[in-house]
Amino acid sequence: MTAKHTPGPWRLGAIVGSGDGAQQIRSEAHWIGTVAGESPRTGKSLEEAMANARLIIAGPDLLPACERLVGAIEALAIADRGGPSVSWDAIDASQDLARAAIAKARGEA
Repeated sequence: MTAKHTPGPWRLGAIVGSGDGAQQIRSEAHWIGTVAGESPRTGKSLEEAMANARLIIAGPDLLPACERLVGAIEALAIADRGGPSVSWDAIDASQDLARAAIAKARGEA
């Protein structure tokens, strides 16, 4: 199944004049959405708003990382049942992709 979402990478940009730290999420050519900033009305902190924004912009990276990991785990299960062996390099590459997506979601990359 082909993804129907706007392809990544996605990035954040502050909304000028918002005063609350709201962030616009964009791809190279498209607006994706807006993550509201600090809000006394809802009790949302700027830290929480930024964590939400980082998780959203990591979405295009998280999807293929999860797909590759699931494929690697399924291949291991097949190999464990006597099927064709699995390349550990492929599993390592899947883990690296997942680690990079996790780091992006956490704001560490």
